[in-house]
Amino acid sequence: MEKCWLKSVLERGECPNIDPDTEAHLLKDPKARMREKCVECPKLMVDLVSCEAPHQVAMELLPRVMGEDQGEIQRLKERLNQGRRRIKALSEVTSLIRDSTNLDEIIYTLLTYLTAGDGFGYNRAWVLLAEEDTLKGYWAIGPRDHREAIEIWRCIEEEGCSIRDLLQRKDTFLRDKEKFRPILERLLFSLDPREPLMRFLEARRATLVDRDTCPELASLLDLLSVKTLLVLPLWSGEALLGCILVDNVVTCDPFHPVEVRALETFAVQAALAIDRARLYRQLEEKIRELE
Repeated sequence: MEKCWLKSVLERGECPNIDPDTEAHLLKDPKARMREKCVECPKLMVDLVSCEAPHQVAMELLPRVMGEDQGEIQRLKERLNQGRRRIKALSEVTSLIRDSTNLDEIIYTLLTYLTAGDGFGYNRAWVLLAEEDTLKGYWAIGPRDHREAIEIWRCIEEEGCSIRDLLQRKDTFLRDKEKFRPILERLLFSLDPREPLMRFLEARRATLVDRDTCPELASLLDLLSVKTLLVLPLWSGEALLGCILVDNVVTCDPFHPVEVRALETFAVQAALAIDRARLYRQLEEKIRELE
């Protein structure tokens, strides 16, 4: 007779330690069942002691108990290390944009942080800025397609580039603007409240959009050739400065909820820097008019 702890699937009521109403998932998940129930079950201990080779059986069971846990621990360590790198990078970026009054330099810094591996590591980022009653595509950074992405990432890996290194490559940033100009010119939206995109900007929070949640933005998704897009509004007080669009067009990686919330804090700093730079630019224009 097959031991219950060796079965892939259990019937309802077969295990007295599993509530079939609240823990039904354990009936069909032997790994989770082993970790959460079997290891503490006296019956397992009795079965192990009574079998012909208890040590061998125990060693076979160990990967079931520890393997996934160790994998999860490793994933948590990687996420922690990644978080530390991002905090360090964010500190550098915040310092750079705080000290700058050059709009293009600020936007380049922001987009680099969003797409660099030491930052958020997204595939592409787009900036749209508000001008009078219109929202216009201003700049973008990232690969156009999978082939270009592989080449870019290979170069970065071979050269061991940090965010600070990437920030020195303004020529690359300028090329990206020209590369994406045909798309940027089509990123044109009215600031009328009836505009579909405005619904997400007026929410003042980072929002994931796709065809299911917002079919009226299907044309935008098609233009960027993505299925999912993260919309990040940029507000300064009651003034809408623009927005940042982020996508993973190449890897199709999902957006982690924790990162989405972190982006909202990032957007506040970004908006303050952009607003200061635009005010400085306006002041320079006024001074030139008076000269």
